[in-house]
Amino acid sequence: MGISGVSLIAPVLPELAADFSVEINRMALFQAAVMLPGIVTAVLMTKLLSTFGLRLILAGALAIYGGAGTAVLVVASYEAALVLRVLQGVGSGGLVAIAFVLLRQLPKARRGRAISVNASIMSFMMLLQPLLGSALGAISPRTPFLFYALSLVLAAATLIIIRSGNDLRPQRTIKGRFSKGLALIMAMSLTLNVLFFGWLLYLTPIVLELFGWGLGVRGVVLASQSGLATVVTIATSRLLLRKRYFLLLTAGWSAFGISMGVLALTPTSLSAVILLSFAGTFYGVVNPVLVTLAAQGRAVSDLGWWQSSNRAGQVLGPLVGAGAWGLMPLIGVLLLGAGIAAIGSLLSWRYRQVPPPQSA
Repeated sequence: MGISGVSLIAPVLPELAADFSVEINRMALFQAAVMLPGIVTAVLMTKLLSTFGLRLILAGALAIYGGAGTAVLVVASYEAALVLRVLQGVGSGGLVAIAFVLLRQLPKARRGRAISVNASIMSFMMLLQPLLGSALGAISPRTPFLFYALSLVLAAATLIIIRSGNDLRPQRTIKGRFSKGLALIMAMSLTLNVLFFGWLLYLTPIVLELFGWGLGVRGVVLASQSGLATVVTIATSRLLLRKRYFLLLTAGWSAFGISMGVLALTPTSLSAVILLSFAGTFYGVVNPVLVTLAAQGRAVSDLGWWQSSNRAGQVLGPLVGAGAWGLMPLIGVLLLGAGIAAIGSLLSWRYRQVPPPQSA
């Protein structure tokens, strides 16, 4: 549920802008708003889990996420919808942070496989959601927000199924220092999410509309990005378990940079569909590596800081993408994306020089 705040709505962004009577660039803020609170809630979540336990915090995050998301159906103005998106982001940040805290609680022998499975599930959901968003969006631009009512059902189920949250509180571990390795992981995560949420989830439907593609094709391409990411995550899982981190990171950043560079040189309607779909493979390679590296930290709080960097990238991505779209021609926007991917490659090389952390 926590990752549905952007990908579900992405296919209908042009239609939503028309429904709210605003320029398309203002939808960048609409998408960023749901990610903004996660910068703070990701850090706070470990403390809240330790104090109140899983049951109350998980149910509360689901209720806030679902209630605020569903309410967008009935508000009249863009400004009111924007406030609800921020509130929805409080729940979203909590849900994603809880998932990664619980992953870290697994024994080391099971953690790597669980991270790969979790990444595959996330990629699959990001495949499904654009298709669902497109189908519901054919009814009306706001109909996709009905999906968030499912979160209210899950909140009630959580209170019934989990009888006590006390036994599921995060284990208390030694407090870690803010290391150079963690800082580089955070920088790579920020870069990853700027590209994914800015160039793929935000700019993909806008670029495709520029080439004359309709709502159905937009949804399919967005789903293809996540579908290819899922396939690549599964295909490279053995390399991940063998700790071939630098190889995977280099391949992932390169896939994105090459996609953007080739599209800049051959900007046709068909190449846009093919290359924007293929660009999603970079997420399926890079994201599981960064999750694995972050989970090796000694302190639970490391995950909070890392998740905050993710959320910062998710907020900046649509804003940077919208700014580039407003200031540059298409070729400039695409080459800028390739340049940001090159920065990711440089950060990966720098991380390779850092001694590995002592895992918890």
